[in-house]
Order: sequence, then structure tokens, then C-alpha cells
Amino acid sequence: MLNKEKVQLAIAPIAWTNDDLPDLGAENTFEQCISEMALAGFTGSEIGNKYPKDVETLKHKLDVRGMRICNAWFSSLLLSEGYDATIEAFI
Repeated sequence: MLNKEKVQLAIAPIAWTNDDLPDLGAENTFEQCISEMALAGFTGSEIGNKYPKDVETLKHKLDVRGMRICNAWFSSLLLSEGYDATIEAFI
């Protein structure tokens, strides 16, 4: 059985809105995404394109719903952009 004290579930916002094809899910707001995630029992989320860039705003909106960020997807362009630019973008 899943021990909720040891394992937390997170989801990517692509189920609500698409970063690559912005028209898909364009009507879904950031607040709708995270509210529905929380209602579905998820406690974490990947960063999406509609998420606030301001850390304090993002943290507040997530805290209200008992959520936190688990990761941020990163597209590495190491071959075309080079090592230094890729590391800077990652950081």
C-alpha cells in the first residue's frame, strides 16, 4: 500500500495546457490547473508556461492548495547553443 508519508504524487500541467501548442488548453488558467491537480490528490506539479514567474506569488498559490513544485522541464540545446549557454539557461 502507498504510504503517503513517504511518497507524494505530482503531475505535469500538460494535462491541462500545452507549452508546445498553446492553443491546446488555452482556456485553462493557472489557478484552474493547480486547483484541479490538488482536488485529484496530487501534491506536486512540474512548472508550466502559465505559472507565475515570481517565486513568492507561485509559492503562495501552491501553499494554499497544499502543493509544491517537483521539477521544471528543461530543453537542452547543448549541440546548437553550446555548453556555457546551456548551463546558464539551466541554472
